[in-house]
Amino acid sequence: MTTPSLHDIANMPFSQTAATLRKFYDPHWGKEVAEKGAYRVRFSWSLEGEFYDIVEATSPEEALQIAEDEVRDDVSCADGHFVSSCQKVTPA
Repeated sequence: MTTPSLHDIANMPFSQTAATLRKFYDPHWGKEVAEKGAYRVRFSWSLEGEFYDIVEATSPEEALQIAEDEVRDDVSCADGHFVSSCQKVTPA
């Protein structure tokens, strides 16, 4: 199927409009945008120590992924999963 024009989409039944816009133009069209919040993420590894980091994310899962990626970039021996907990930070 070729990409329909916005004019073609405007002429579709509303129930089909959202799916078509998401498929061809914007996968997030009409969906609620989650606001990012701060998450404190605890790191621990078997070599030594542990530390906490605060990352901006829309969910605990995203916070863990962002934190793992950041630490993996900074720690040359980070070859596995070492994030062990995550909790949302309440603004002061």
